[in-house]
Amino acid sequence: MTIPDLGHCVGTGTAPVEGSVRDDDKAKTGICPACSGRVSLHPTGVLALHDAVDIDDREEWQSPAH
Repeated sequence: MTIPDLGHCVGTGTAPVEGSVRDDDKAKTGICPACSGRVSLHPTGVLALHDAVDIDDREEWQSPAH
């Protein structure tokens, strides 16, 4: 059986980019390594379910290895 594409980002459920987590008074967020968008984190610390962020709303980031 094939699961249909629901349009959710492949980064959903993964850890955010290292060093990108922000914790403000509203929510904890991080940058998705797949779509480069800043999204809310699930209480477990992984990226919450999200659609790929629009190109204009993506954030630049560099891998810690560079």
